[in-house]
Amino acid sequence: MSELTGNTEVKMGSERSFGIVFAIVFLLIALFPLLGDGGVRLWSAGVAAVFGGLAFLAPKLLAPLNTL
Repeated sequence: MSELTGNTEVKMGSERSFGIVFAIVFLLIALFPLLGDGGVRLWSAGVAAVFGGLAFLAPKLLAPLNTL
């Protein structure tokens, strides 16, 4: 078996795309109960709104979370 010895540089995504992805994830969590007889999860919709707003208005605030 051969070993890989090259170094591959990994590029980190932008803060805006990070915020959009997490806004979509939390929006799906918020709307998932509608498939049954449940209601919208308001806490998750609020988190989605915060991530979406920050992604477009102040993406630099998401940099520490994106680094994690």
